[in-house]
Amino acid sequence: MLSKGVRELNILSYIECSFGKSPKEIQTQLGVSEALYSYIKNGKRYVSKEVAIKIWESYGVPFEKIFESELNDGLSPANPAGRQDLPG
Repeated sequence: MLSKGVRELNILSYIECSFGKSPKEIQTQLGVSEALYSYIKNGKRYVSKEVAIKIWESYGVPFEKIFESELNDGLSPANPAGRQDLPG
């Protein structure tokens, strides 16, 4: 099982890759400081409830996917919200 820090690193990396966004663009969209973004990405801080809500609102990633250990369960660049009725 992956540690919580690895999960958060994966969600931010996933958003960067899947949505073609720079870390600065995501940081601005989520309303977090550069330091906090870095801490989350490097596993030194956890994704807070408030940041998880912003990820969901901005990128359509379900809460379960933000916090579970495997991000690739149903998520792909073509299906970022993990909808089961869409091809991945």
